[in-house]
Amino acid sequence: MLMRLRCYSAGAPQLAELRAACQQALTTMRMPSTRNEEYRFTDISPVLSSGLALAPADAAVDTGMVQQLALPEAAGSCIVLINGLFRPELSDLSALPAGCYVGGSAGAPADAVQQLGAQSSARGGPFAVLNGSLAQDALVIALPAGAAVSQPLHLLHISTAASDASRSSSNGGSSKLSASAARLLISLAEN
Repeated sequence: MLMRLRCYSAGAPQLAELRAACQQALTTMRMPSTRNEEYRFTDISPVLSSGLALAPADAAVDTGMVQQLALPEAAGSCIVLINGLFRPELSDLSALPAGCYVGGSAGAPADAVQQLGAQSSARGGPFAVLNGSLAQDALVIALPAGAAVSQPLHLLHISTAASDASRSSSNGGSSKLSASAARLLISLAEN
């Protein structure tokens, strides 16, 4: 499978390593087809034959819509991701315990960031690899020892379309598909 991917410099160095490894793996990986039992009813050829355009990281989102979508029982613990990226200005973290880290991989505790990609490398298949190759950053939630969250965390994922300029094909053919690659790492210290 050959896809043109754009490299990013955001996030921790471990994320850059994960992206590079996933991009390398995509060059030789066989993608599933309807001949594979688990994909026999799912034709992914339109995705494979199209280019991918990343949805904008700084997309404007109506705060009223975010408030409408937020769960009432998660007041104070609503984490908003737009196109796969954490948006603190739209999130409400007021009910989370002291010492809890919620944010991108660049500022996350080092012991948590070391685990980036560990699970998806062991399992997850071709779509985990594709996600890793497109990841602009990872949302890291790290709870220190003795910390407890008293209510559910609500991760609100909102996707927007890629801009028209990035979606148009350079050869005059069909437009690219809009993509975002959310990555989540939750690190819980021992109590």
